[in-house]
Amino acid sequence: MKVKVIAGIVGIFVAAGAIFLLHTLVPVIILAGFAGIGAYELLKSLKVKSKRLTAISVLFAAAVPFLAAYYSSLPSQLIGVLTVLPFLIFLLVMLSDFRKISLVQTLAGLAGGVLIPLGLSSLVLLRDLRPVYDIEQVEYNEKWNLFWVIFGLLCCWSTDIFAYLVGKATGGKHKMSPNVSPNKSWEGAIGGVVITALLNGALWFLFSKFEWFGGFEPPLYFVLLLSPVLSVLGILGDLTFSAIKRQSDIKDFGNLIPGHGGALDRFDSYLFVFPTLWAVLWSLYT
Repeated sequence: MKVKVIAGIVGIFVAAGAIFLLHTLVPVIILAGFAGIGAYELLKSLKVKSKRLTAISVLFAAAVPFLAAYYSSLPSQLIGVLTVLPFLIFLLVMLSDFRKISLVQTLAGLAGGVLIPLGLSSLVLLRDLRPVYDIEQVEYNEKWNLFWVIFGLLCCWSTDIFAYLVGKATGGKHKMSPNVSPNKSWEGAIGGVVITALLNGALWFLFSKFEWFGGFEPPLYFVLLLSPVLSVLGILGDLTFSAIKRQSDIKDFGNLIPGHGGALDRFDSYLFVFPTLWAVLWSLYT
């Protein structure tokens, strides 16, 4: 338990540093590293033995966050090519050794090399999202992006932490999915969702008080409604990857973070929360 707490504290400092350097390459590099490790962990858990397939999946995964960081400056023709390229390359890998590399393994490679890093890269896309506005009438402040990044992180972290604490405090008698994740309870989940919404409400008041939203201050009711939705999605993400672990008969995806498991054990909820958050804000503000 002591090791887990220490690793958690170190993680908080790393995350704080990445947030402080949000508009630099530092968070992109961190995400690229975790994406590559996550791809490796996924293929290992699914017992993909092809070193070639694993290597290509990891390379793709590490490259995607950098592509996301420069997405807005890429020519549309190149974006089209990059969209099709992974499918062609993974198909060629399968055909190069079709007796050993099955279609299921190839799809696992695609999931590790494309889907996982795309989920993580949504944080970068969210950081770089620029609302459409009339520069003469509306003031834009980059802290608007900072709010939504912290908001999304709270939906992941706070929901998880307080679900555990509330579940433990109440005894957690009503299990959500005992066969998938025996420690998760409805009492804990509800407590985590509610407390996270309150924390996000407090975050909104802080940004509103110091006028950090610029001309794009979201309504408080929107923040309080969106927070539970994302918290629930984070819980579903956690349960989804717990189900994969049960199917693969493993306890953790890896041992990257002492006491916490691998990259996928820590970032499973991100893959559900941040793509949804980015999609919602993109549809509303651009």
